[in-house]
Amino acid sequence: MQQQQQQQQSHRMQQHQQQRQEHHTQQQQQQQQQQQHPQESRIHHHQQQQQQVPRIHQHRQQQQQELQQQQQQQQQQQQQQQQQQQQQQQQQQELQQQQQQQQQQQQQQQQQEPSPVALIGGRA
Repeated sequence: MQQQQQQQQSHRMQQHQQQRQEHHTQQQQQQQQQQQHPQESRIHHHQQQQQQVPRIHQHRQQQQQELQQQQQQQQQQQQQQQQQQQQQQQQQQELQQQQQQQQQQQQQQQQQEPSPVALIGGRA
């Protein structure tokens, strides 16, 4: 039962992170649009020949920002994987604890039951 609950929680966490991720990329896109407009409005005051150069520059900036977005998404995915690994480790630790408890119980039983060697030694 415990393990099933943990898995459900981890799935919810992932969905929440993905939502954050989408929100983050949207913010960046809005920033791009805002940056472009002031530059374009300034260019209109200058001669038409100069217009082409800044536009190419803007296009390069867009590509770089898109690359950054992709990299961020990859990093977030890696973080999700790390969280999953941590949860698996926790489950393993719980298993180990259970095993240790079983071993302790076995040791106690052995101590409570007097060994036949001791009985023989006591009689002789």
